[in-house]
Amino acid sequence: MNIIIVGAGKVGEYLFSDLNTLENDIILIEKSNTILNDMLSKYDIMGICGNAASYDTLEKAGVSNADVFISVTESDEINIISCMFAKKMKAKYTIARVRNPEYSEKYDFVKETLGIDLMINPELVTARDISRSLKYPFAHSVETFADGRVKLVGISVGKNSPLNNLKILDLQKVFNHQILIAIVQRENDIFIPSGNFIIKENDKVYFTGMDKYVYKFYNKLGVEKKKIESVCIIGGSKIAYYLISNLIYENINVKLI
Repeated sequence: MNIIIVGAGKVGEYLFSDLNTLENDIILIEKSNTILNDMLSKYDIMGICGNAASYDTLEKAGVSNADVFISVTESDEINIISCMFAKKMKAKYTIARVRNPEYSEKYDFVKETLGIDLMINPELVTARDISRSLKYPFAHSVETFADGRVKLVGISVGKNSPLNNLKILDLQKVFNHQILIAIVQRENDIFIPSGNFIIKENDKVYFTGMDKYVYKFYNKLGVEKKKIESVCIIGGSKIAYYLISNLIYENINVKLI
């Protein structure tokens, strides 16, 4: 693929170092000539020094032939404008890093109006991950799908867990919840369990389903001794901004220092 990445910060460097394979041709656009030369000396990529919000710079980079255009500079406005230009110049897929809450609150409007294929807000994603961890404090893994409507939660089975010595076929009878045991890890072995599989103590069980059913099932397992009712957050960062709104929605008391 032909990939153009704008910005050689921490995110940009991680992207082109990870995507730098024989199958991908990567061009880096960076406004600082010093930073650009440093990246070109470290990675087998091509580079152009210039402002990504400039039509001439994008044309020089060959945006019209780009399969993917990713803009991850520190400026939301540059990321948005460069993606707009790239899309108009026939780049196939555009991705912009957008961190400002004002843009994130109007995500769908900004995305559809400006023609950007994907907008990513790292701070918002981090806040959601923290919020999920607080909702399932004793789970060792919480993943979301379908815009948060579906959860995949992993827990360890203790000696007194109602899952201990339970056959998968009997799960619905015991709990009466629409969830699926997707994976069971037993020491170094991984199982996709059938109905006759029996869960044992110390197994790591991953179950999935609609969010409301997963949460009810999680509570019935008895792993949550006490619901988290209050949280103290230090630092009024963008992550804190997003996290506070999530916690208030979950009826958790928040103190910000």
